[in-house]
Amino acid sequence: MPVFNHNIVIQELHEQAWKDRGIRVSVLRLDKLHPVVSGNKWFKLQGFLDKARLEGHRHLVSFGGAYSNHLVALAYAARDAGLQCTGIVRGEKPRVLSLTLEQCKAYGMTLLFTTRKAYAVKAESSFTDGLIEQLDPHLLIPEGGYHPLGAAGAAGIPALAGITGITDWVVAMGTATTAAGILAGTATDTRVTGITVLKGMTDTRERLHHLLGSNTHDSRFTVQTAYAFGGYAKPDKTLFAFMNEMWVRHSLPLDFVYTAKMLYGLYDLVAKNYFAPGAHVLCVHTGGLQGNRSLSTDTLVF
Repeated sequence: MPVFNHNIVIQELHEQAWKDRGIRVSVLRLDKLHPVVSGNKWFKLQGFLDKARLEGHRHLVSFGGAYSNHLVALAYAARDAGLQCTGIVRGEKPRVLSLTLEQCKAYGMTLLFTTRKAYAVKAESSFTDGLIEQLDPHLLIPEGGYHPLGAAGAAGIPALAGITGITDWVVAMGTATTAAGILAGTATDTRVTGITVLKGMTDTRERLHHLLGSNTHDSRFTVQTAYAFGGYAKPDKTLFAFMNEMWVRHSLPLDFVYTAKMLYGLYDLVAKNYFAPGAHVLCVHTGGLQGNRSLSTDTLVF
């Protein structure tokens, strides 16, 4: 795996309204671990890379969109490990590649494009027979690391944080892999709140069972679905304004796909007395800042 920065940064956010309620909010800055394999990506990928090494796989294959943090991280990690890497990209090949996909190519990833319709059924045999099985022998990594191996890697996040007295963890949710890992890696008296970034995400419990088996800790896990801002990676002026405000007030960079929604939701939940007085809330900054490169240059102030 790529060498990352072991100097873990935990940034406390100071708001008078929170202080008045006796609530502390801190951010686990996993975005600072590595410039490319940042945030939760390092944790979700390590199990697959270990498996590739132990079983002798020389080729990794995974999925993602045109602005996929997962694909960029995988491309870099595969290059670092001396492995061949292929990314299957949602949508027809565009005339001009996104900066994310250009970055993937620069790290040595081969890009294969497929229609959105075919991509939507990528787990079905008709898709694998038509595309994936044409590739050399490989280790297939689900999109976003959505697999028990990915959740097992994410379970190492709480121990790495090394902070005591946390009553609540808050994390953005796409595949729910990181949230599952946080559940598995935290004490049984700790509440975990997942804030969904996908519109209409209703299968979280099923996802947790897939990732964790019967050990899902359902009683201490809560899903918040009200902060998707129209859907995955949808531009939103209110969200951009919030991101700029967080930078000005706290020097905290957020991405518009995951972490901005997570923190926006947290502010709203505190205002609605979701957290008990005396709570110490730890939010996970899951990285992904490269996705902001898709925005026009006048959108953000950082």
